[in-house]
Amino acid sequence: MNKRPIVLAIVFMLTAKVFAAAPQLNGRAIMERNEDARRLSDVISNARLTSGGEGTQKRVKDFTWWRKLQEGTSLFNTLTRFKKPAEIKDEGILFLEREGNKNEILMYLPSFKKTRRVESQQQSSAFMGSQLSYSDMATPHAADYQHQLLRTESCGEGEENRGVTCYVVESIPVSDEVRERTGYSAVTAWIRSDNFMMVRSDYKNLKGELFKRMEATDIRVVDSANKKWMAHTLSVKNLKTGHFTSLSFEKVKANQGIQNSIFTIQNLERP
Repeated sequence: MNKRPIVLAIVFMLTAKVFAAAPQLNGRAIMERNEDARRLSDVISNARLTSGGEGTQKRVKDFTWWRKLQEGTSLFNTLTRFKKPAEIKDEGILFLEREGNKNEILMYLPSFKKTRRVESQQQSSAFMGSQLSYSDMATPHAADYQHQLLRTESCGEGEENRGVTCYVVESIPVSDEVRERTGYSAVTAWIRSDNFMMVRSDYKNLKGELFKRMEATDIRVVDSANKKWMAHTLSVKNLKTGHFTSLSFEKVKANQGIQNSIFTIQNLERP
């Protein structure tokens, strides 16, 4: 008896079962669901930024991270305050998202008692010497891109993703302003079909070259009442240089009623 047709039929049925779980949505709807899934009213966390790679010394920076949704909008304010190492202690970076891609980023340098502005064309540069950019540390918004669903496929081999289907969505900036601010000509994201969280993103530079990959793991519910999620580890690798960065969060607390005064220049300059 030829068992090959039977084996193929079983494989087809199992595959069909996995992919049937993904509702039929277009690219824009998927990325809007992604944005909604991670839209917390406010959150505070300890964070660690670890960077390294061949030919470089491993560097670790610890900071406290506050983020709050601006009332009546989908925009966030974010403050990072560094604690270690000693040479950057009390340095702070304030991210104020604005309509029309006019985000403000302000950096306080206590050793100079000075606050400087990170201009739009500089926001695609490295955040504190890492593989993340200042733009990456802000919040990506679905409205800033045109989205196309490329395919659906397995989310990957990791324990968290086993048996889960991902939408693969390509996102193209809607304007030159978004391209300049992010430094990306295209982003391809793998979005889980069950919770709509990103597990991987591939980035192309302004020349259209694939150069960076981000993977998100340890994705947990942090606001169960509103079904909001957060990745507790982001791993970023520069595919050209091999240099890497890991951003991890711990002691994450959502819905703390963070005061708006946290996100002011006065507070930035008062560690």
